[in-house]
Amino acid sequence: FASWRGQWDAQTIELSLRRDDNEQFDGATTGSFAWGWQASDVLRLRASWGQGFRAPNFNELYYPGFFGLFEGNPNLQPERSSSSELGLDWRLSPEQELGLSLYRTRIDDLIAFEGNDYQAINVNRAAIDGIELDYHLMRGGLTIDGNATWQSATDSTTGERLLRRPDRKINLSLGYRFDNQAT
Repeated sequence: FASWRGQWDAQTIELSLRRDDNEQFDGATTGSFAWGWQASDVLRLRASWGQGFRAPNFNELYYPGFFGLFEGNPNLQPERSSSSELGLDWRLSPEQELGLSLYRTRIDDLIAFEGNDYQAINVNRAAIDGIELDYHLMRGGLTIDGNATWQSATDSTTGERLLRRPDRKINLSLGYRFDNQAT
């Protein structure tokens, strides 16, 4: 894995390159590129693109199944993906930030438990498109983080929705840092 990051005035660029060598599935070289521009003291624009490679794990390949469910599949192929994202971060105040991201991911040979009896299978082509809204508040020792995601995850060949990929997700976390720095 190699990564390079550069900054010029209000712009930041990051380039990464990774090589995975898998004795069962050969290897793959993937890369990514990210750019950010601090447009003002309160606005930051960002864009990124990256590739992914994921070999099936041992359970996905060989798990015997539990009562005939979630059985592994030794014929699985590794996933290969490409993702892009555009985003805007807005500092509402010194204590608050709001972020908006649009993303698009295309996956070949997505590994999923969607076959007969939820056996591991490869979905030939999958598409995941979405939008995410993030919020961060830090006031004194209190931290509140939340995000909401709206997405469409489909099998590109059949047009059907992918299982276990919700159309909407919401996350909220609260934290407090005490005077002794314990959290």
